[in-house]
Amino acid sequence: IVPLKDKRYRHKFLALLKKEALHAEDEIFESFLYDGDEYFIVKRTMQLGDRWFNGACYVDLLSKEAVLEFIKVTHEEYKKVCGNHFGGAVPGIFTDEPMYLREHYKDIPTLPWTDDFASVFLEEKGYDIKDHLKELFFNIGDFEKVRFDFFDVATKLFIENFTKTYASWCEENGIDMTGHFMAEDTLRGQVEWIGAAMPHYEYMQLPGIDKLARHLEQTITVKQVSSVAEQLGKKGVLCETFGTTGQHVSFLHRKWISEWQAILGVTYINPHLSLYSMRGERKRDYPPNLFYQQPWWEDERQFSDYLARLCFLASLGKRDVDVLLLHPISSAWALYSKFDDSIDKLDKLFDMIAKELISQKIDFHLGDEIILKNHAKVSNGKISIGDFSYSVVIIPPSINIRKSTEKILERFLESGGRVI
Repeated sequence: IVPLKDKRYRHKFLALLKKEALHAEDEIFESFLYDGDEYFIVKRTMQLGDRWFNGACYVDLLSKEAVLEFIKVTHEEYKKVCGNHFGGAVPGIFTDEPMYLREHYKDIPTLPWTDDFASVFLEEKGYDIKDHLKELFFNIGDFEKVRFDFFDVATKLFIENFTKTYASWCEENGIDMTGHFMAEDTLRGQVEWIGAAMPHYEYMQLPGIDKLARHLEQTITVKQVSSVAEQLGKKGVLCETFGTTGQHVSFLHRKWISEWQAILGVTYINPHLSLYSMRGERKRDYPPNLFYQQPWWEDERQFSDYLARLCFLASLGKRDVDVLLLHPISSAWALYSKFDDSIDKLDKLFDMIAKELISQKIDFHLGDEIILKNHAKVSNGKISIGDFSYSVVIIPPSINIRKSTEKILERFLESGGRVI
């Protein structure tokens, strides 16, 4: 409905193209020669007709007007029909995989964009991003600073115009914003799809993630959301769980995954998924189907009661944490490129440190630099973020930290804290 109503609401992005890949409707921002090839940097608007979006297209979640129109045609309509159940039978609304960049091509680099991006960037950073677009794609000039500034603004726009707008409506109407963002698992995924995961969780009443497949590899994913939820006193952490574990997944596998999640801070399991019908494509839709069609369905109640008790237990008490592991997302912003794997090497080292701490039974929280800037306090040799204080800060392999983080760490060290 939203992209059909107004072309301004349709998804927009930057693309680095060669001449043969240009479309007639592309708005060319810059053309130049690099390493003997001619390139064009364009603003492209997603076209109608995408089957995934029922013949329409994705929307511009960096535009507050588009987000408000979405809320008008969805949430306000739900409110008319079942608003009397808000906060009771309807405790919240689940958002699934919102993103600031939808279009990802195999051979064409793309970046998030919206109509007022350049003006917001100029106000925030003091220079015109349109004079430095080449640095976003090629390692020339002061590209690390330009990329950091670019993703800093893109992430802020996404938080301000989508997440805070959505969460504010939920708060005003007595329900929780819950669900999860796209591609929270890796540094590359976050940069390409959402900017950074952790700053969004600050505004969700019940922040969440999803946990796909039959493995226990997403330690960072869970720790990102549970760190924010615990630091800022959220009511818990939701996880969309069991997706893509297969129709043949066992109670044993689901118990194994659920207990691992609970240890890391998940307190609400949202099972994926229950289909009214398995006709046609639905039988292949990211199984399993956890519903009456399964031969073991009569035994599901006993298992679900166990999961409910597990989640209740995980929600009790306060975690004993003295270590803060700084999140290297600002380094990922500075390094990001479609053309090399520097960001992936950084991600591998970050993941290795988190898993090594867990294996040594050293619990920790992740420290997001935006949240640190807004909430951190230093006294008596400790950094405090909301309800938690830390006497040890670990900086993982990084090439950049914010000036605000540097000042906090300097005060922390002067106060007697320890930085590794």
